Amino acid sequence: MKSKKIKAKADTTFKYLQLLNGILRLTDKEMSILADFIDLHKKIKDAGLDISPFSTENKKKVAEMQGREDFNTLNHYIKKLNEKGVIELKDGKYQIREFLIPGDEDEIVFVLKK
Repeated sequence: MKSKKIKAKADTTFKYLQLLNGILRLTDKEMSILADFIDLHKKIKDAGLDISPFSTENKKKVAEMQGREDFNTLNHYIKKLNEKGVIELKDGKYQIREFLIPGDEDEIVFVLKK
């Protein structure tokens, strides 16, 4: 079986999501909002805290990052992200699917097999 490796640089969470977006089918705004939630989630986990990525406090922070005055406007996007399967409801709280949280590497390797 023949295969070809393609390396793609993904030095930001937004770029990482762009590389996966052929599968995810998110709008640019949905990717931007999701990237901000993911980046915030990673900071919280690195600090050893166990807080829902979509808590009211986190929504306020992401709204500020997005230049929005009312954090409740993010509820529409959270609903869309859930409908598209990139976040899921677990134990009454929305969670980001693990494969969408980039690791420390700054590139993705795609292996194409024929």
